[in-house]
Amino acid sequence: MGSYQAHDPEGPKKARDAAYNDAMQKLSLKLRAKVRGEVQTSLRSSGQDSEQTVESVTGSVVDLALGRKRFEEFRDERRREYWVRCAMSREEADAAVKEALAEATRRRSEKSVALALSSPSPALAKLAEAEFTRRFMEKGYWILPPTQAAAARILVSGELKSEELGSARPLGVEVGLACRAVLAPEAVVARGTPGERKVAGRSVKDATGFGRTQSEACEKAAGKAAAQAAAVLADAVSGAIED
Repeated sequence: MGSYQAHDPEGPKKARDAAYNDAMQKLSLKLRAKVRGEVQTSLRSSGQDSEQTVESVTGSVVDLALGRKRFEEFRDERRREYWVRCAMSREEADAAVKEALAEATRRRSEKSVALALSSPSPALAKLAEAEFTRRFMEKGYWILPPTQAAAARILVSGELKSEELGSARPLGVEVGLACRAVLAPEAVVARGTPGERKVAGRSVKDATGFGRTQSEACEKAAGKAAAQAAAVLADAVSGAIED
């Protein structure tokens, strides 16, 4: 319910919007509780039930399922109140969740990504993989665990190299130890029949980081290189899929 003032010509609309948003939020919370358990069960069998993944899929399923909602509204002019009721029957909710889970599974199969980044330093490779994972997930891609890499539609690879530069003194001022990172990623997008398509990302050759220790400087450099390379490659892969 939303209330409004008699002297405000926009009052009824604002009250209606507030009431609708409140009703939708409450319906979403009830639906989310139901969906989350089913998503966890669905993902656990495939070993992909990390907290981040469960939340991402749950949100997607809830958004799709809410398309089945019904709502009624009533304006009480005497009390200056606007009432909105959003509802789904249990049967509608069950059917909507089932269809939404199937749609989420289909989307994952179309936009699944496996990462195969390498580096002489395993720690830097893991840091780069985390950045690539974040960038691709932001664009709606599904990141498969290493054990399921063969099932991925998109394989991202590349080698991350770092070069320790020692003490850095630009303009004669000591700023700590420096490190430079180089990364040239590419993706292979499986197009089904008749074949595959390679998508080259932008090579990052001079990402420099500074730190109190050499390892800290190289981690910062690797992070910069991965962030730049992942952003460009994610856009390029999306373009290739759309084409």
